[in-house]
Amino acid sequence: PYVRGEPEVPDVPDGGYVLIVGNQMNGFTYTQIAKFVENRGYATVTIPHQKISLKVLRALRNRPMAIIFSGNNADWQYLPLFEFFGEFEIIRKVYDIPMMGICAGNEFYAMAYGISFAHWMGWFDDTMLSLAKGQTPEKVRILPQYVDDPIYEGVPNPFQAIEIHSWAISPLFLRDERYKEFHVTAATSYIQALKSSKRPAYTAQFHGAVVNKYNQSGTYLANFLKVAKKYKRQK
Repeated sequence: PYVRGEPEVPDVPDGGYVLIVGNQMNGFTYTQIAKFVENRGYATVTIPHQKISLKVLRALRNRPMAIIFSGNNADWQYLPLFEFFGEFEIIRKVYDIPMMGICAGNEFYAMAYGISFAHWMGWFDDTMLSLAKGQTPEKVRILPQYVDDPIYEGVPNPFQAIEIHSWAISPLFLRDERYKEFHVTAATSYIQALKSSKRPAYTAQFHGAVVNKYNQSGTYLANFLKVAKKYKRQK
């Protein structure tokens, strides 16, 4: 899919680091992710979505301890999805590196097998805008069977998260045989978080990297980094 030739393989640091696949051209969304991760003592490397592939990942001289797929501020019908081929490939085929998909990155998990199980919601869910208007945003509910999962350690149930999106994963993807490994772990009126039963792969529709006084979902993202660090030690 690369009309300009194969992407260059970036240099990466020694030791544990987090690879951030940036799905937003202006950098806003994944810049916050990098800051969040670095504030917890981990180095980061950010690669734009159109420059990542399974081949690039395998060519890195030092494998990342985790991969985070960032959000995106555009509607999918306006995007050339061939640019995301490498990201889809990694989602389909990488089973030995902890991965987290955030917002658009979450939706990409439901699009990685060649059909879009992500859809326009018909409305824009913006937690910060709702609060500014004096409204009470819907809180995220952790499903009972996942309350004690390490990914939710220290996260209240329900919890207030930051939503900035108008697309979400369709529950229809749960009926597709190719997605049988994924389970919904949290929800509002739509799917909020997934977990794989076969590998350390997680997703979040919400933005844990946004730091303010009412976002309670940062602990979820911080717990993912702990899970990834523990997984690296065990390997």
